[in-house]
Parts: sequence; structure tokens; C-alpha cells
Amino acid sequence: MTFPIRLVAIDIDGTLLDPHFQITARNLSALRAAHAAGVEILLATGRRHDYALPVAQQMGIPVGMISSNGALVRSSTGETLYTNRLPAKTAAKLIQYMDDFRGHAVLTFDRQGQDALALERFEELNQSISRWLEMNSQFIQYISPLESALNEDPIQAMYCGRVARMEEAQQRLSQADFLRKLRS
Repeated sequence: MTFPIRLVAIDIDGTLLDPHFQITARNLSALRAAHAAGVEILLATGRRHDYALPVAQQMGIPVGMISSNGALVRSSTGETLYTNRLPAKTAAKLIQYMDDFRGHAVLTFDRQGQDALALERFEELNQSISRWLEMNSQFIQYISPLESALNEDPIQAMYCGRVARMEEAQQRLSQADFLRKLRS
């Protein structure tokens, strides 16, 4: 028994896009043909929705988008289908618990404009993700302390940096007392 393909989900960076961040003609042709055959197309990415939207728009067909590492599902026309926000109270506890890593923290909000991303400072991040900072500069709000940005639930809180530093952050997060503090 064969089942027709009804959905194709594809990652953006390193899969749909080539090393120059362009959709290859072959990928575009295949996805447009699948859409014409009735297959739903879904882009999946760690990117923010607004940062991934231009890729979806280049395709010239309606697509669904899973963005912000799965925290938001939205159509390319802007209809929100699913969101899973991080409670602001939990995000504040995380930032405080990870105090030694404040310079690596980024809060992502489901907003357009300069306050879609909140960072406390850029020095540490500029060492490892300077291109990302440059590409997102119009969406970044620098605010200190970072907890002050939590006037609504963010979509995600993430830590970025060099591998060795992120391994230290992971070790800190894996300590058992974090989960206890988070629940209190």
C-alpha cells in the first residue's frame, strides 16, 4: 500500500539554502512542483519568523513556517497556528541563575521592530556571532538588566557563544539545583 506525500518539511540553513544563503534553482523547482501536486510545504528553522520570512517569500508559494526553534508556527501570510512561549517569570529565573553568562543571553519576542530581540550587551556575542548581530541589528534592543525586557512572555531565551563557553553554560544548566530553583 502506498501513501501519497502530503507534507514536505525542510530546514532552511544548510539544506534549502546554499552556502551563499540563496535557494538553489533545483530546490525551488522541486518545492514548487510539490506544491503544484498538492503537497504542503513547511519550512523549519531556528531563525525568528521575521528573519526567515524573506526565504519563504522567495519561494512564491504559500508555505508554513516553524521558527524560533519550534516555538512558533505561522503561515507565510502571517496566520499564527501555534506558539509556545517561555513564561517571563521562568526566563527571569534563568537569566539570574545563569548570571555569569549574561553577556551571551538573547531573548526573542514575537514582535516586529527594534525590540524583537533583547540583549544586555554585545561584547561577548560579537566575538562569536558578529554576522548575526549585524544582520539583526535593526531588531535588537540593548537593555540592562536584561530582565527589564520581560514585560511579556518571550518566545525563547538562548545563549550564544564559542563552543567552550557554551559547554560551560550547558554544565551550569545541567546542575540539579537549577531545576529546583526554576520550580520554586
